Amino acid sequence: MRIEALAPAKLVLIGEYAVLDGAPAIVAAVDRLVRVELSPAPMDAPRPWSIRSDLGGGQASSLTFDEQGALRPGDAWRRPVDMVLERAVRSSGMRPGDLPGGELVIESAALFVGAGETKLGLGSSAAVVTALSAALQDALVYWNLQDAAPASLSEALAAHRQVQQGAGSGVDVAASLAGGVLRYQLVDGRPEGRGLHLPPGIGFRAVWTGAPASTRHLVDGVRAWRATDPEPFAALMAEMSTLAHEAVEACESGSAADFLAAVSNYHAAMDRLGQQAGLPIVTEPHRTLAGVAAAAGVAYKPSGAGGGDVGLLFAASEPALVEAGRLAEQAGYRLLDLGIHPAGVTVERHERTAS
Repeated sequence: MRIEALAPAKLVLIGEYAVLDGAPAIVAAVDRLVRVELSPAPMDAPRPWSIRSDLGGGQASSLTFDEQGALRPGDAWRRPVDMVLERAVRSSGMRPGDLPGGELVIESAALFVGAGETKLGLGSSAAVVTALSAALQDALVYWNLQDAAPASLSEALAAHRQVQQGAGSGVDVAASLAGGVLRYQLVDGRPEGRGLHLPPGIGFRAVWTGAPASTRHLVDGVRAWRATDPEPFAALMAEMSTLAHEAVEACESGSAADFLAAVSNYHAAMDRLGQQAGLPIVTEPHRTLAGVAAAAGVAYKPSGAGGGDVGLLFAASEPALVEAGRLAEQAGYRLLDLGIHPAGVTVERHERTAS
């Protein structure tokens, strides 16, 4: 028997940085999927754990345990797998070394460029953690070590925060877990997400800037600026929060014009955030793409922390989006074929057949 879990990647449409300060964000699950396949050993026929993954350009490893049954640390690429496995096992009341074992395969190449070493900025770690957690939870049910239960946003977020050492809002986890378009917010530190629809006619195109970015580095830099200049930080976060609320209200009222205005103004606010914090949030590629968007009469902003990764062209007119995409490609940038993925993480069991 094998367990297959699929989790979608994400694009943050608006609300970056401000979501960490309690503002809403709008996030879309997109149709680039992480796939995790787990072949659990039967309880009466245990075998060692093995992992094959395309993380870091393709890796393979066997899990080993110390005398207390805890996992021995592995290579850096395997750290998220180890942490999620240990967290899942603790929920069953067992030690990792007492599990029957199994074979894990992790496929995330759709969220990278090249040989799997350059991320696109689509929330690869969140999608891997979400899919892996779902597969392991189903394995615990298969072993009769845990009752079947739907995946919890709070638990998935906790697992990802552990992997990320406390960084991030969890907006990418929410998208991988739920699918579709979400309004996501931290309310008194608790994650809350609900479905949302973009205003009628609004479409977007994702553009790869050609360079990856470190979300953690940028978020840490913004936090450092907050500590040294709390008043201008608070003023800018209040402005960005207002714009994020305006985008949500535009979705709820169906106003495409108000949504596009919020997007354009949020791009400008992200640019000022980078300038005031001394961080490369809106980089030259993002500035070039914003100029391309203006020439085509569409809105533009970075998706996520900025610094590179992906930018988004928004319009209420398909011909305008096509023209903006043409100009972006003419300027040397690559369009990504991304659409909204309606489903969140899914888990299926498959019986192996004799060959």
